[in-house]
Amino acid sequence: MRWAHGRVAADHHSERRADDAWNLSEVAKVSCALASAAGFAAFPGCETANYKELLDMLPELERAKFHPDAETLRGELARSIHAIESV
Repeated sequence: MRWAHGRVAADHHSERRADDAWNLSEVAKVSCALASAAGFAAFPGCETANYKELLDMLPELERAKFHPDAETLRGELARSIHAIESV
């Protein structure tokens, strides 16, 4: 199990290949890219992918759970972060 977490940590900023099966590592890649595209990059100057293109990578069921535009997601995430940090 420790190896699996190490692989996810080492690989989560890599691009997802369309032919890869969905596993923890692939979910982490797209999740990290979605966070960056929504304005929550891991570091300043981090390259971001197109939000709509990232959504299109997700299976339909999961894609439907996201806001169709990055600005709405960014606002909701910012409000949630603020609520947590203000406690």
